[in-house]
Amino acid sequence: MVAQPSRLFYMPTPGAVDNSIQRTVLALSGVAHQDALLSLGIERVVEQFNTGLLLGDRTQAEVNALVAAEDYYRFAIVYEPVSRLIETYRQRFVEMRELLFQWPRLYELAVAVQATAQPDLRLGISFRQFVQAVATDKFQHWLWMPQIRYLPWAHTYSRFYRPEQLPLLESHLARHTERPIHIEAATTLPAGWGATPQLMTGRYADSLPGELPADPALWQAELVDEALFEVIKGYYAIDFKLYNAISDEDPEVAGP
Repeated sequence: MVAQPSRLFYMPTPGAVDNSIQRTVLALSGVAHQDALLSLGIERVVEQFNTGLLLGDRTQAEVNALVAAEDYYRFAIVYEPVSRLIETYRQRFVEMRELLFQWPRLYELAVAVQATAQPDLRLGISFRQFVQAVATDKFQHWLWMPQIRYLPWAHTYSRFYRPEQLPLLESHLARHTERPIHIEAATTLPAGWGATPQLMTGRYADSLPGELPADPALWQAELVDEALFEVIKGYYAIDFKLYNAISDEDPEVAGP
């Protein structure tokens, strides 16, 4: 997304804070009729309207010029890969599993895992089965696709942020645009996954949804074992590299 008057370049990565940041970029873009556009929903606006916000709204020559411009602040959010998978599994393959037929790609994954044309959605699939299917790269979907695929020209970005770093992002955007910036915080963020090998119990890795405790807080931290972690690290190797390199410090105010 491009806010040309403010010289901002935001590359959306699907996740908990993306819509809030897209609304902020829209507000800074100078696009006309913003209240009307927001009433339609930011997702619908960027998908169905040519507003000039997206690179796809521009010619290749314009895109090349934007990429080459040195006065743009380029940024993106990077989510922790394990937390991202756990959140997707909880939401879609546990809580909403009986509605998977509404999302063909997710339904296709369940079909493949259960090896039947009519999967038992009430039964569902385990977290291990989900991760192993994702890692085959046969079922690409925005919910779990490696984030690096959303980040062309990653080496040109001014800064990457974690989703919980919105206050730091606000500060940097305010400094760049010389105006106050407010980004609406997400009501919930995926729980940070700080597991170490001795905590990778994998106690519930092979449990089917109906076998999990009713409270997700009791099982989310125990879905991953060492073998699964190696699979995830292999598939999301660049995502991990990007995420782990993100600093908590503001380089403009950090001491020597």
